[in-house]
Amino acid sequence: MGKKWLLVSLLALWANGAYAAEPGQAGLVLEDFEYPQVTSTDGKSVATPAGKLVAVAYVGPASQANLAVKSVEAPAGHYALELTWSRGDWAGVSLGPFDDGKGFGQWGQYAGIALWVEGTGSGATLAVDIRDSQDEVFRAVFRDNFTGWKRVFLPFKSFQRRTDWQPTTAKVNGRLDWPARAYTLEPLSPQGRLAVDLIELATG
Repeated sequence: MGKKWLLVSLLALWANGAYAAEPGQAGLVLEDFEYPQVTSTDGKSVATPAGKLVAVAYVGPASQANLAVKSVEAPAGHYALELTWSRGDWAGVSLGPFDDGKGFGQWGQYAGIALWVEGTGSGATLAVDIRDSQDEVFRAVFRDNFTGWKRVFLPFKSFQRRTDWQPTTAKVNGRLDWPARAYTLEPLSPQGRLAVDLIELATG
């Protein structure tokens, strides 16, 4: 398929440091959306006032996607990232890579990636993709089968190599090789809305 992977800059870890989502599950925060952010007029990107990109939507020719920073009582504070989409081919949001030399190189020290999701009970299926050091893409999925905020934890061992698409630059070996180069959140259902907050590397 003609999908192009978007490699964008993500703001470095925020000065608040690590966050414990639950007792005994301290993580390394990737993004918590708790600082002033600016959504582009076309709804395709979110950045800090200084212009550093936090998230960028990507779409195929038959899809639409929009981003917004939502003011809400979210797990990490008062803001969350909201994605709305209509999917005819592919659509999603790119959340990486880091631009400070930290983060991606440390992923292998953790058991997986966790994110807080505001479920709507829609039944929508969503995927988190990780692009590894060899440009090979691995995927884990979860379903919006709950309502309200819930912590979703995806162990790295649950990520499987994508068989439907790989970048032309990928060196395919079926192994998730660190350091990671990028990660994305991609809805697989035709349409929907989802809010996410506090994305972190976690031990469980």
